[in-house]
Amino acid sequence: MSSRGLSLVGFMDHLHAIAHLRFACVPADPSDAALAAEWQKSILKLQLVNIPTPGRPNIQQIPASDQHYIQDFIREPWVRTELQSLHTTYQFMLV
Repeated sequence: MSSRGLSLVGFMDHLHAIAHLRFACVPADPSDAALAAEWQKSILKLQLVNIPTPGRPNIQQIPASDQHYIQDFIREPWVRTELQSLHTTYQFMLV
């Protein structure tokens, strides 16, 4: 089964993973057993990856030398519209 978003399944609980696999990935075999096996396979793949601080990414300020990219991004009309709809403060960070 190869589909966009499949790599996220290992981070989900059982019920959300099954629903995601069934409706977003559109598998060839939509049986609960096949989807549960796919979910278990995703969990095993994650266990093989060494993630030193899972769930706690290293978030940093964007260097001053790269701020022009952020300014260009904010000037895009669709971005400006989305940011105005937030009605809260925001900041761009490097993850």
